[in-house]
Amino acid sequence: GVLYTPVDVRLLLLLFVVCYFVLSLFFRRMGTVEGGLARLEITLDGGSAALNALRDTGHTLSDPADNRPVVVAYWKGLAGLLPPWADPADPIRSVERCHAAGSRQARLVPYRAVGVECGMLLALRARRVTVDGRPQGRLLVALSPTPLDGDGGYQALIGGM
Repeated sequence: GVLYTPVDVRLLLLLFVVCYFVLSLFFRRMGTVEGGLARLEITLDGGSAALNALRDTGHTLSDPADNRPVVVAYWKGLAGLLPPWADPADPIRSVERCHAAGSRQARLVPYRAVGVECGMLLALRARRVTVDGRPQGRLLVALSPTPLDGDGGYQALIGGM
């Protein structure tokens, strides 16, 4: 009544180690977040705001000057923090008013999206951006004049940060 298999113990241990390694890689990969929502905190000169942000793996908008990622946020989520000259619906005029006021805080960021071949977004340099509590530095925050999510589940888009 004894089960006997002609398998070498060393081979069995080797197979166990290989299976353990493959499974641990698989489950470790399952735990990483590529999409989903993140908590975003943006600090501008007027204060801070916390927003829900969608981690969009296709979001590749970057600062033309230094190639750093750009956060896109619906302007109403930051409305209390924006300077009086900031009008996301008219980004070119907003930059002109910013420069006329003696500030270099604003800039234009070119973008393309579905249905928009070439557009410009008004962008402000944030004092600080954190994603899920991890600091990202002084990123540009581009202000979207339209809601990013029709249901209001998120107010910002971030790429692969």
